[in-house]
Amino acid sequence: DQQNLWEVLGVVRGAEVEAIGAAYVALRRRFEPQRVAALGLAELVGEADRLCTRLDEARSMLGDPAGRLRYEALLDRKIPPGQAEPSL
Repeated sequence: DQQNLWEVLGVVRGAEVEAIGAAYVALRRRFEPQRVAALGLAELVGEADRLCTRLDEARSMLGDPAGRLRYEALLDRKIPPGQAEPSL
């Protein structure tokens, strides 16, 4: 939760949409909760689920040009996303 969305995906700020998509797909496959459970790591399924939710958020926000601009504005102003003004 302390990482920004680029860090969650493991890409640099300003990465192209294609790089964001590729990072998302690779990480989502790796940490899919059902896959984690199938590997015998049932105790990590909750964490994998939380990570996948964060990955989904990152792809959704950074893969959309308007969403990316809003997110960058929030980071640059250091406003937590949950406290964003509704007009952003």
